Amino acid sequence: MENYLKAAQHQVPGKLIYLALQGSRLFGTHRPDSDYDLRGVFLPPLIDLIDSRQKDALSFVEGESEITLWSFPFWLRLLANGDTNAIDLYFAYMHPQGVLFETSEMTDFRASCVPKELVARDLKGMRGFVKSQAIKYGAKGHHYHVGKVVLQAAREFDLKVPKAKVGQFWRDFLGSLQGRELLRDFSDDVLLIKNPDNKDALKVLDKAFNLEAPLVMLLDSLGPIVAAYGKRSQAAGVQGADWKALSHSLRVLDEIIELHQTGQLRFPSARADLLKQIKQGQLPFEEVIQLLNEREHEAEQAESKSVLVGSYTRNDLDKLLLQAYTLEYYGW
Repeated sequence: MENYLKAAQHQVPGKLIYLALQGSRLFGTHRPDSDYDLRGVFLPPLIDLIDSRQKDALSFVEGESEITLWSFPFWLRLLANGDTNAIDLYFAYMHPQGVLFETSEMTDFRASCVPKELVARDLKGMRGFVKSQAIKYGAKGHHYHVGKVVLQAAREFDLKVPKAKVGQFWRDFLGSLQGRELLRDFSDDVLLIKNPDNKDALKVLDKAFNLEAPLVMLLDSLGPIVAAYGKRSQAAGVQGADWKALSHSLRVLDEIIELHQTGQLRFPSARADLLKQIKQGQLPFEEVIQLLNEREHEAEQAESKSVLVGSYTRNDLDKLLLQAYTLEYYGW
C-alpha cells in the first residue's frame, strides 16, 4: 500500500489529507485477485481556490489499481448532493482496513461535522445511481417492473371499486406510496398525455388509456403485455444479464435504507455474500428483480421516517472548508 500512497501524494495538486478503499474491497465483494480501487481527498493550494483554478478531480492508474482524488470543496458538494461514491468514501473508516491514510484535517472534519445533517435527506445522487444501474441491466427488466406495479394496483382498485374508470384509479394511484415511487423513478413510462381527440389519457409503457374508459380495458390490455415482458426479462437473465449492475443496485438500495435508519454506513456490506452471488450470476434473474423491487419499496418507507436532516447550507459548507485551512469564518 505504501506505493499507492506515495503515488497519490506525488500526483495530487496540493495536500493529500485522505486515502481510502473503495469498490469491491470496501464492500466485501472482492475476489482474492481483485484490484484495489482507491479514492482520496486533497486540499488544493489556497491561492488556487481564491483564483478558482483548483482541479476538482483527477484519476490515474498505479500498477493495476485506479486511484481517484477529489478536492475537498468538490467532495463536500458531492456529499451534500447524496452522491454514492462520496458517501462511501466518507464512511470508509467504518471498515477495519478501510483507511490507508488521513491527516489531522480529515479527523478534525469528521469530528466537527454531523453526517445526518450534511447528507441530503432525499439522497438524490444515490437514487440516480440505482436508476442508472437499472437501465444497464435492461429495459425489459424495468418495463416489467413498471407494468407489474400498475397492473397489480389496478386489479386491487377494481376489486374495491366495481365498474371503475381509468381516471378514478389514476387519482387513487397518485396518492399511494408505490405510485409516488414509480412516478419518481419511471416518469417516462407512466404519465398523463393528450390523445388525438385532445382528451387526457393515461400512458403506461406504450399503451394509452382514456381517463373516462372503463378500468377493465386497462386490465385486459396490460395483462398480456406484463406477461410478455416477464418472459423476456427471464430470458434476458438466462442469456446473460448485467449481473454487476444488478449487484450495484441492490448494494446501494441497502445503503439508502441503512442511511435513513441509522445516519451512517458500515463496511464491509452486511449482505456481501448475497451481493457476490448476484454479481456472479448465481441467482435466478426474476428472483433478483423481485428482491430489488422489495428493497425499492423499503427504501421509500425508510425515507418517510428518515433520521437524515440534510440541513447544511452553503455557509455551513464554507465553514467546513475554511476550518480545513485553519482559517476563521466571519460570514458575509
